[in-house]
Amino acid sequence: MRRVGFLLLLLAGCASDPEMRGDHDAAQYSADLASCQSKASTDADKEVKRRFYSFVLYGITYPLQQRQDTRTCLSTRGYAAPG
Repeated sequence: MRRVGFLLLLLAGCASDPEMRGDHDAAQYSADLASCQSKASTDADKEVKRRFYSFVLYGITYPLQQRQDTRTCLSTRGYAAPG
């Protein structure tokens, strides 16, 4: 039972994902975000399906990979990650 509680606590800590710095109301940020999300969606799908263990856990690994790819894309466009 303790292991389950520890696992849930660990997963809750991993779920914290601060937003990228930038003017979130600006039209340019919205366009960049939509473009990056679209690109990240296709890239993450290919990346997850490429590895067997990731494909087996697709429901878990796909959103994580998609978030990472979106953040990478935004950082290459000049938006800084907090911290």
